[in-house]
Amino acid sequence: MHTASGEHKILYASGVDLLQKTPVFFESDVQIRLEKNFHSVYKYAAAHFGGDNLYLDALNHNINHIRTLIAQSNIEALRRLPPENPGIREFLQDGMLKTH
Repeated sequence: MHTASGEHKILYASGVDLLQKTPVFFESDVQIRLEKNFHSVYKYAAAHFGGDNLYLDALNHNINHIRTLIAQSNIEALRRLPPENPGIREFLQDGMLKTH
């Protein structure tokens, strides 16, 4: 992140630090923005889908999972490989990322 004066500012000491701060960020920023800044429009999705908001359900599930791992001092359990992106090998082999 860059400050107003253009200085580089490091917000997180590590990936673990980022994960440990995520639940508080979710509560203090994301939920407030959804309610106030976006005037709770997410509730329309719940109404449209018969009471379920799959996006918020998934967010809450992930935040609760992080909280559990933090409480158990087991944050390392989140280390996993990202899903395979079909076609990425071909994309890289074709040199699509090379600069000309």
